[in-house]
Amino acid sequence: MDQDKISGAKLFEIFSIMVMTLNLQASGGRIRLGSRRVSYGFTTSQALQALGNMAMKVTTTNISTTLSYKINADVGRELLARCFDAHLVYCPGDRTLATVSSDSTMMQPTAKGVAVVSRFVAKLGVAPDKWPSIITSNYNSLALISFQRNPIDDTILLSPKLIQLIFSWMMGPQPNVWDPFNPPDPISIQSAHGNYPGLPQKRSHSMPQSISSSSSAKAEVSPYHHRYYTNPESDSLSQYYSSAAGLRLIKHVGKVIRCFSGKGICQWLMDCTDLDSPRQAVVIASHMVNMGLIQAVLESPSRSAEGQFTPHRSCYYSVSERGLAALRWAQPPLNPFADSIKGNPSDGWIKAYFADASSDLSLGQVLEDPGLAQLLQQYLDLEFAGENLEAYTKLWWFESRIDKLVRLVQRSMIEPKAVVSAITECKSTAFQIFVCHISDDSPYPVNIESKLKARVARLFADPAHFDAEEVGEFIHTPQELTFEAADQSRPPSYSEESVTEEVFGPINENQCALSLSELAYLARLAMAFRGVMNHLYRVMETDNFPRFVQLFSM
Repeated sequence: MDQDKISGAKLFEIFSIMVMTLNLQASGGRIRLGSRRVSYGFTTSQALQALGNMAMKVTTTNISTTLSYKINADVGRELLARCFDAHLVYCPGDRTLATVSSDSTMMQPTAKGVAVVSRFVAKLGVAPDKWPSIITSNYNSLALISFQRNPIDDTILLSPKLIQLIFSWMMGPQPNVWDPFNPPDPISIQSAHGNYPGLPQKRSHSMPQSISSSSSAKAEVSPYHHRYYTNPESDSLSQYYSSAAGLRLIKHVGKVIRCFSGKGICQWLMDCTDLDSPRQAVVIASHMVNMGLIQAVLESPSRSAEGQFTPHRSCYYSVSERGLAALRWAQPPLNPFADSIKGNPSDGWIKAYFADASSDLSLGQVLEDPGLAQLLQQYLDLEFAGENLEAYTKLWWFESRIDKLVRLVQRSMIEPKAVVSAITECKSTAFQIFVCHISDDSPYPVNIESKLKARVARLFADPAHFDAEEVGEFIHTPQELTFEAADQSRPPSYSEESVTEEVFGPINENQCALSLSELAYLARLAMAFRGVMNHLYRVMETDNFPRFVQLFSM
């Protein structure tokens, strides 16, 4: 396994299975320099042993699957280094340690790492009695902010509206000026499904809950809290265990108040979102500068350059006038329900967008913009319908992977390893969708027609149920993906226009004969999934989308 080719999503999966394989306990090992016990701790050697032979079985009423990895020690060390880079683990004995130093290095999952494991068990529909105990503890306190990614190359999907939304979340509901005597950030134990910062807990009855919070409950202090390491100037690898309060600000730099360093912005983004590389944090922060939401502090001791972002502790920034207008720190909510959907910071730019949008605004247009899609997801979560968009998005990812597979088999020179890898990827994605949203015992079921559900269920119960000849046309015809519908009577999936054979060429059946039966099965499954996808689109378009637009137009 080449760790350089492992996507962020795959890294999170491997890390989650590793944590579950380690079976971490509240009374873990001892840190190297002392006798203090480290809850849920593990050493480098224990992690490498787990990575060397990991297997996790997921079972539903009718089917079961096993996720397994065998990773050698050299690649394992590189993966652990990536876990440090992604802020999934840290060293409680030396919080400034940025990578694995020896086989005896004691590690512990960060709040972000726990949130990633929590999201993983929810996605796979793991039974609550199989959850690792750390995700039902007060270590699971971070509402992880997730980015949509291109299912083909794993790049993060960004838009100006999403940057504004992340900026609003990052700056919090009010200025979070750091002081060594500030009380610890309040924490709320997260469900295994995850929540957005500042939002009430998702209310779906199907969501597995761990420890619920209430306003009357005694405030808990996070086990991650340490007064010194909350200092925004600290070199601690991980600093945030709650994303709700927002970025910690420095009281002033010179005469400029409420400042933050380039390093501080990247710290919050890496701690509180599912970015897996500091480079990604730099890209997002640079967009904030380019959009005029933050500006460089140009007086000493700041070393920032105007119009540029530098992720350095001596390069300081502040919120610009445009950014302040978007945050509305000092203003009361104009629309309490809409304000709760957005996580409290602001609704100025959102209201302006919907006020200016024409009556022709479609669900497809909203889904095409990662920022607006995030807002719609939050609205649906609070309306008990979040599973619809979650399932729809996963189905779209599945079609993207099918599209990638079709393009592979269209090549004149078939690469068997690439085809087998793409088939495995498609089957894995399909299984996760079925287990999470369609099977009889799925944790987040979607309300679809019984015929559609039965059609999909038959395919998983009996992959040989359909004849390969019935789907030959589909296999030989690659098609383009789009969110937009060709007409209002049909939701978006594939366009009617085929990609020409001049670009991809016909399938070389002699070179991929061993895969034809699986290709045929996946094509039939894609057709069944497309029916589910179309049904979910119609439901959202008819039942949810008009109210969503109306809410933000008020």
